[in-house]
Amino acid sequence: YDLALNRLVGTLGGTAHYIDHLVDNISMQANNFTAAKYLKDWHLDKNGNDLFRYNDVEFGFSFRIEIWNDILSYVRARACLQQVKKIQYQKIYLGSGQNNFPEILSLMNAEFEIVSTPVGKKEQTYYFPIYQWMDEKVRSKKLKHTLLYYYIALQGTVALYLDKLFACKSPKKNVFIQVYFPTLSILKKLKAHLEIKLIFGYFTPSRSITDYFTERPIPIYGSTKKYRKIAEDIMQGFTKSRRATFTLSDGVEISTEINSIVEARISERLPTYLRDLTCITRYLDKRPIDLQIMIANIGRVDTLVDCVCKSRDVPSYLIINGLMGPEYGDEGKYAKWINSYSKSIKQFYFRDMENIVCLGDPRMDRYREVWKSK
Repeated sequence: YDLALNRLVGTLGGTAHYIDHLVDNISMQANNFTAAKYLKDWHLDKNGNDLFRYNDVEFGFSFRIEIWNDILSYVRARACLQQVKKIQYQKIYLGSGQNNFPEILSLMNAEFEIVSTPVGKKEQTYYFPIYQWMDEKVRSKKLKHTLLYYYIALQGTVALYLDKLFACKSPKKNVFIQVYFPTLSILKKLKAHLEIKLIFGYFTPSRSITDYFTERPIPIYGSTKKYRKIAEDIMQGFTKSRRATFTLSDGVEISTEINSIVEARISERLPTYLRDLTCITRYLDKRPIDLQIMIANIGRVDTLVDCVCKSRDVPSYLIINGLMGPEYGDEGKYAKWINSYSKSIKQFYFRDMENIVCLGDPRMDRYREVWKSK
């Protein structure tokens, strides 16, 4: 990944290639399709039943954000390192920072030497640890996120109690909405309707301090310890009945390695998901949702809410967030009704699914207003 090193090798008469570009596009595209299929099937048994089920809610799909980066990073690295075996070499030098490279090279019975930067020596580098960055974003342990978690639990619980205490006679419709650019205009309009109560997974990205007192995030709280035994039982059933496999485009079978990666991550996170699912189910028992407005099929709390809604036949409307181009992808395809930005996206990405409506990109209206103001 180091551009300077790449250039240096070239000036010395050598040939340098970036490690994640050793596989040709056609072969890597085949791996993309295989990875997409695995992400669909990893939590299912031979009959297509979800192996993750708790309180009558199937929630295996909600783990996608936890394993997506793990799986794709390993597949890309393994597929490319397999090409090294085809090259005649005297020795492999491995730079520090590549989390899964030593493991992969060892599985390939390839000898290598790890080269580390001397302590105290600081030089300009072009390497960005994307795997580490993604891991920290998905499972943040920063103080501000911890404090926000406790405040959401407190504020959401108090708000639910006050709503019950001062409930008006006319029933209100409860709408759960995922907040991002595609849904901001809808959020603004729904807030103006007094007969609609909005529910969120988190606080909205608002600059108004009053929103931190008036919004209704779902409170999630409690220890995960009491869910460990349940998690162990679920994991035992999962490892016994899972059927998903993974074979690279060159015929190398890596199911054991991929399944081990998934098992390690899921077993670590499962007690937290069971705690979250319990809190969400309890909250929606007291405040049933009438409609779910989505922008994605990924995320922890939002996707767990979606799993509960599906178990209760709550209608959902999804506004896609982005172009949605890869033909192997399935992001944004899981909702009762889906807004596609155009007919071409409906045709080529959604394959003319019957539940697609083409209402355009909601952000286009905002761009028009900006242009008029100029």
